[in-house]
Formats: sequence, C-alpha cells, structure tokens
Amino acid sequence: MINILNYILIASIIVGVVIAFKNRYSVAMLSIGLFLSTILSSIGIESNRMLLMYFVFGLSIFIFVISREKLAVNKAVFCSMGVITLFLAVYLFSFTYSMAVDSEYAWWKFRGHLSLSFIPVVILLLIGYFKKKEREFIEKFIIFVSTIFSIYLFYLFLTNRNAIIEGAWFQRQTIGSVNPIWLARFMSIGFIILQTKQYGRKPLLSIGLSLLILSSSLLTGSKIILFMTVPIGLYIRFQNSGFKRAVLKNIVFIGIFTVLAICFLNIFNSDAILRRFSLQSNTIDQRIALYQMTFNAYLYKGNLWFGNGIGTIGDSLGLGFVRWYPHNLFLELLYEIGITGVFTYLLQVVFMIVTFIRMKNNWLFWAYILNFLFSLTSGDLVSNNLMYLFFALYILSNKNIVFSSNEVEETLGPKRSF
Repeated sequence: MINILNYILIASIIVGVVIAFKNRYSVAMLSIGLFLSTILSSIGIESNRMLLMYFVFGLSIFIFVISREKLAVNKAVFCSMGVITLFLAVYLFSFTYSMAVDSEYAWWKFRGHLSLSFIPVVILLLIGYFKKKEREFIEKFIIFVSTIFSIYLFYLFLTNRNAIIEGAWFQRQTIGSVNPIWLARFMSIGFIILQTKQYGRKPLLSIGLSLLILSSSLLTGSKIILFMTVPIGLYIRFQNSGFKRAVLKNIVFIGIFTVLAICFLNIFNSDAILRRFSLQSNTIDQRIALYQMTFNAYLYKGNLWFGNGIGTIGDSLGLGFVRWYPHNLFLELLYEIGITGVFTYLLQVVFMIVTFIRMKNNWLFWAYILNFLFSLTSGDLVSNNLMYLFFALYILSNKNIVFSSNEVEETLGPKRSF
C-alpha cells in the first residue's frame, strides 16, 4: 500500500509538470517546483531535491521564453520587487559586521533565501500574469496531494493503531522523512482552498475532503491545525456565505467536524492528547524558553538597530554559528538584522494587507496570512519560503493587465466592500 501511495505522489508530480508544460503554465510550474521539497521528502527522496527543484524552475523560465511573452512590469510589480529587494539589501549588508561571516551556515542561509525565496518571486513577478485556468490547476494540484497525504497518514495510523492509541505520549505521524509540521502546513493550504466559494458550490466534495484532511492532519500532532488553520478556514467559509441556506450548511459543517473531532480524539489516551495539543504543554514552554533566550541575548548584545549579522542566530541560544533558531522568524530577524531588518521584512506584510483592502479577496491572501502565522511558531527564514510564493501569487492575482473586466470578476471574485 505504501509503495502504491508513493507511486501516486510521484505520478502527481510528473503529470503536474507535463500539464503545466503542455499548457504553458509558467506560474504553476514554478509553484510546483517550490512544493517539491515537501512532496519529495514524503516519498523519502532527500538527495538531489534541490537539483530537481531548480530543473522545474528552469522549465518555468523556458515556458515563458518560448511563449514570447513580454515582461509585464507595472506599478504593483515594481513596488513588490522594491519591498523584497530592500529586505535582501539589508540582509546582505549584515555580512559586513557579522561575526559568522566565515561560517558555512551564514553563506548557506543566504544562498537558501536567495534561491528559494527571492529569485522565484522575481521570476513570478516578471512573468506578470496569472490565468484563471492556471490558478485552478494549482488549486487542484494542492488538494489532490493533500488528499493523498491524508490517506497515507490514516493508513500508517491504522497499521499501528493499538500502540498509538494506548501510548502515554502522542505519537506524531508523518510520511517519509518530511517534518510533521511541514506536512500539516501543506495540508492546511488544501483545507482553506476547499473553503472557497468555488468549492462551496460542491458541498459534498468540499465538506468530505475538508473533514478528511483536517482529521488526518491532527495525526501529525501539530497545534497549528486547531489554533490557526481551522479558524481561518471557517472564516473563509462564512465570508463566502451570501444567504441563510449557505450559513446553515456551514453551521452543519462545524457541527459535524466538532463531533467527529471529539470522537476521534477520544480514542486516544486523554493525557497524551493534553500533552500534545494543550497550550500549557511542555512544547509550548520549550518554545517560550527559546523566545526568551533569543530576546534576552538581543538586548544583551546591544545591537538594537542592525542586529548581530547574518548566521548568528544559533549564538543567541549558546550554540555558536550553526542552524539552531528560536522557531520564531521575527525574533530571528530581530537578533540577526535588528529593528531595521524586521521593519523592512514587515513592509511585505503591510503591502499585502493594503492590497487586500484595496483590491480583490481570494484564498491566496489567506494562504499568505496562514504561513505568516506559521512563521511565528516554527521554522526559520529559509524554511518559511512559501510566504514569498503566496506573496507573489496574490500580487499577480490582483494585477489585471491581461484579463478583460468580466474575466477578472469571474476569476478573482467581487471587490471588497466595508
């Protein structure tokens, strides 16, 4: 069974790349490239992952070139590039005073940010357009892979259910070598897509897959599902309810999910559940301790405005210039590049919110916000690269240079009103 699921995941990558190439979906191709890290790890492929990702990036550029499209730089694209370039410049400047400048980690970190965040976003913004069918293709790809992940997790759970259910500690489930947190993150995006108006027109599909993805993602033991993914997903579902019947469907959905979640969690050892999902668990205390150590070290060093330089975050935890971090992106940036660096990074967030208020509302914005929230509790600058992806996709989804007004309305939904 495991081999079959692995073959399906491999086939999904191949078919996705072939369809994107055939239809000249350069944006979708690059997006698949960035998703490869999680998918390949779930299959157990660790070696040459980056090479495969760069190959798919190259295909995206090749599609754009052979399509003979013009670079589409307008005000929105120019401002977006300015925001991410300013942060890169501040980060690069920190090399001049970093104590870790000669360390392998500092240069690895810079290369990782450049190749997995900055360059892909620049390519996307220069491509400059985002077709409706291309967006739908990305949605279906994410939902399909999330569904396979769900089936995979349930299968692993069922094959070892007695030991998992009776254990005094919750045994976090994952697939292959992928971090369970990153697995839950990917599946969270699939969940919020299913809450959109487009899928709301297919209630059986939307509710059925939503419950499957949510219940299986709880097996990863990730708190983000309960405290971040579910609230945002429910907000999107209610936001898209234009009449009482739709609201009633959503209430029924919440009721079903609540009952199933309670029944599902009740089969486990209650102490194990509390240790894993409670906000008063040991893992929360450990995170808070890391936050305090990094912030205290930041104050002690005294380099408030420009920080201590790239690659020094491990030193804040007393571990030297290695890849150890507090699992909070903004504390990491605060220690390494100070208030100036945090401010330049937050310009990206502000730009997204302003665009959201003034322009169109779609799931890409919420995917960005979800990844922003994720970055506050896990990962570092390099591993939180999907924030950059959804930043670029959302900007492109609001850059209406190649759509007629009717198609824009159909693709992106009505303008926000307050």
